[in-house]
Order: sequence, then C-alpha cells, then structure tokens
Amino acid sequence: MAAGHLGGESTREVVVYAHHQPTEAHGIVGVEGGHVPYATIDQLVEWCTQAGTRVSIRPVLDLSEEISTDAYAPTARQREQAILLTPRCVFPHCSKDARGCDLDHITPYAQGGKTTSWNLAPLCRFHHRVKTFSTWTYQRTSRTSFVWTSPKGRVHPVDLTDEHRRRTC
Repeated sequence: MAAGHLGGESTREVVVYAHHQPTEAHGIVGVEGGHVPYATIDQLVEWCTQAGTRVSIRPVLDLSEEISTDAYAPTARQREQAILLTPRCVFPHCSKDARGCDLDHITPYAQGGKTTSWNLAPLCRFHHRVKTFSTWTYQRTSRTSFVWTSPKGRVHPVDLTDEHRRRTC
C-alpha cells in the first residue's frame, strides 16, 4: 500500500494480486510491503473500502513462468515477477527493497545475455554499478538463490527462499 495526495485529499493505494497457492489457512491473504505479512479477507476488505483508497487488481502472475522478450528492457510482467520472487537486492547482505532496484541482466545483454526471467534479478543502483564496473560476478542457482563471487574469489551464497515464501503465503 502506498499513501499519497490527490487533489488535496489523502489517498492510499491497495494493490491486490491473486496467486493461487494451496494452503490450510483459508481466508488468509499475503500482503506485500508494510509490516503485516498476511491479513484476513475481512482486513483486506476494510483496507479497500476506506475513503480515499484506490484499489488496483493485477492479473495472476505465474512466478515459475519463463517470460522472454527480444528487447533489452524487461517487460512490466518480467519486472513484477522478479520483484515478487526476490523482494530485495540480491547482492549479499543488502536489504534494499526490490521495488527501488534496477533489474540487472545476470549475463550482460551485450555479452549475449537474453532478457528472460532466469537472467534478470533486482540490484540496487550501488550494487548494480559494483557488478557492472568491477569483477564481482554472480549466477542464479534457483528462482530465489544466487551465488556471488568476489574479486578475490570468495563465494557468497544468497538465498531469498524464505523471503519469497513470507511474501506469497
């Protein structure tokens, strides 16, 4: 949810994603952002019906789909998929929210890296520049896991599996 002002009125935005995930906790929905990882359907209805709230309903996005484009720039669907899978910068120990990150080609586009879901990951601007202008490299090992190699050859695994589960449960 985001707060803002529109025509002098205080507004907030609620974005609803409908992801089907079998669960025993019927009536519970995942909540992105804020301090609440999940909410009841009643809470969601309350948030969406408050005065000054703008509600956006986004189509279901298959998080395991391999989305490709021939263009250099990722599509909006690719960006959203990357953010939902990896909710923060994928550089070791960075906690920058993926919504404020660049979407990096893991294998650089100029070196034959395609604009595909598997080859895209969020990096904050600082770490994007570190990766681009130094000898830091990384590889994706699963949808939510990466292995970074430092200029001195040290290996740094990054696994965002738990963060992905918290966001989508």
